[in-house]
Amino acid sequence: MERSEASLLYRCRRLEEAELVLQDGNRHHGPDAGAVNILGLVYADSRNVKDALECHRKAAELNPKNAIFVGNYGYVLADAGELQLGEAKMREALAMNPALRYLYARLGDLYRMQGNEPKAKQEYQEAIRRALRETPAGDMAALYWRELAGLYQRAGDYKNAQEARARAERLLKNERLGGDLELRIAGPDSGFLPLTETAKES
Repeated sequence: MERSEASLLYRCRRLEEAELVLQDGNRHHGPDAGAVNILGLVYADSRNVKDALECHRKAAELNPKNAIFVGNYGYVLADAGELQLGEAKMREALAMNPALRYLYARLGDLYRMQGNEPKAKQEYQEAIRRALRETPAGDMAALYWRELAGLYQRAGDYKNAQEARARAERLLKNERLGGDLELRIAGPDSGFLPLTETAKES
């Protein structure tokens, strides 16, 4: 119950309330990998890297076969400056679940930061390739096109980035006008996180 409530609060960006709910659940029921993972996301979004790192380490330790938990740990390790270990953990997660495209994008950012542009573009292209395999519809479509626009931009494909951005804007406008769900453009859901929240919370 606490995890579902906290997940909703997190999605609504009510981070302090989500943190309190999760801490209370941990006190009463003991640590749960899913709840600890969400708490790590709360801390990361609050720029509390130290506590985010500890939560994601704990979630991966509690459930080492969960690719998302392991991948999130690697993601935050990289954010904390532990680049080699972060890369290794993200690769470990992708070996378990190659569909986690937010990790390819994070690896691309990591390689670009290190000056390895060919490897960076290779990771961005893989994230794009994975994204184009999916076709969710409805409320998630606009989020997808915004994500895809960002991936195209990072990969240097500015024409497709512009087209994806325009498509996202049309979807958002249609939502504001209360458009028919049947008329909304379908597209893959966001995978990382920050999506990427759905994948990162699982």
